[in-house]
Amino acid sequence: MTETLDRSFSNTNDESRFSMEYWRAEAERWKLSYETIRVELDDFTVGSRDLERELDQELGQCKQKISRLQMDLAALTEANRSLKADGQRAEKRNGLLEEQIQQCNTQRQTLLQQRRELEQTNDGMETSQRILTASLSDLNKRVEELIEAKALLENELEQTRRQQKETEQRLRDELKDLRDELAAIKSSSTATRLPEDRDNSSRLSLDTSRHHRFIDSDNNAAVAAAIRIPALANGYYNLDFSSNELILPKLRDHHHRSAGLFAANGAKNPDFGSSCDKSQMHSTLIQRVNDLRLANWTCSSTAMDQ
Repeated sequence: MTETLDRSFSNTNDESRFSMEYWRAEAERWKLSYETIRVELDDFTVGSRDLERELDQELGQCKQKISRLQMDLAALTEANRSLKADGQRAEKRNGLLEEQIQQCNTQRQTLLQQRRELEQTNDGMETSQRILTASLSDLNKRVEELIEAKALLENELEQTRRQQKETEQRLRDELKDLRDELAAIKSSSTATRLPEDRDNSSRLSLDTSRHHRFIDSDNNAAVAAAIRIPALANGYYNLDFSSNELILPKLRDHHHRSAGLFAANGAKNPDFGSSCDKSQMHSTLIQRVNDLRLANWTCSSTAMDQ
């Protein structure tokens, strides 16, 4: 605009400044220029108002956005604060967890060591178990063998007991027969030798010392048996033949009479039906004494077993 005015003034110097046409032309030009400027000003005012309105709207929106952002900032600040606290707690917890991890690693190493030791102990126990199993199998075999041997021994014992009972019964029967026989011998000897005892009384006293020497000789067992067999017939059941002494006083008279008759006359035995010398009588009596000893031993063994 200043350039236009300068240009108009410069043109005025060239032409007549005081011409009416000039001023009219200038006035028209200024009027057009004014109208143009006025239109531009109106457009500018309208545009500025629109722009101001838009800016006001944008400002309101910005303020709302700022308020929202401030609220978000406050919320984020609070969240940040809580997250920091959570982070601190997490760090502490992380430290505790690291300590626990270290402890767990230490415990793991200890447990691994214990596991290796237990495996070694288990191997040793398995070896011991195998040895014990083998020993147990051997013991079972031995027990079975012992049980079989026991069964065999029990069978043998049962057979032995049956045989012993049979032998005992047989010996008892034989003993009963011997008692009957001895009772018959005693009765017949008493009836036959009463007259002879009167005639031989003096001879009996002379032969007493000889009889005692005879008791101490090699055949004393047979003579003692000859004295005790009548005692059995009379009910004196002393079967202890280990002693050579006479323990039944009631049999001494019969003993003296029998010994004197055996020594002097070679005595006849009425039960045998024939004459017999001293050696035959002794052998017969020894055989019977042995039978009686066997019967006594059998009875004692049976009583001990029962």
